[in-house]
Amino acid sequence: MWHKNDTKLAQVVYADNHTAAYGTENCRRMRRHIFSELSPIAGDLASQYIKTAERSNFEQSNHELQDIYNQLRIEDLNLCADHEELLNAARRYAEKCYLARNRAKSPSDQVTTETYHAYRK
Repeated sequence: MWHKNDTKLAQVVYADNHTAAYGTENCRRMRRHIFSELSPIAGDLASQYIKTAERSNFEQSNHELQDIYNQLRIEDLNLCADHEELLNAARRYAEKCYLARNRAKSPSDQVTTETYHAYRK
């Protein structure tokens, strides 16, 4: 879901260029991937990355960037996705919950529910 990975987006190019002086080529590839996955906030991520690198070091910046990335992803859901993608994900998760709940119901649950509703009338 929502794997644009478009490294040509202006905000991704900006973030990549501004953090280019930090870390190794592997670090840059990792950052580019995260910036493209979280493109709506790539500029802010780059600014924070630079502040941390200057305050501490680029390894700490990499850890923080990876932590942010992990927090903004839930399985295949990217919380920086557009509105329509988020709605589609919500529908998928709701369907999963509904199916799991129905599978988990035992026959005794059904009897209890029916009894409850019969006495409420």
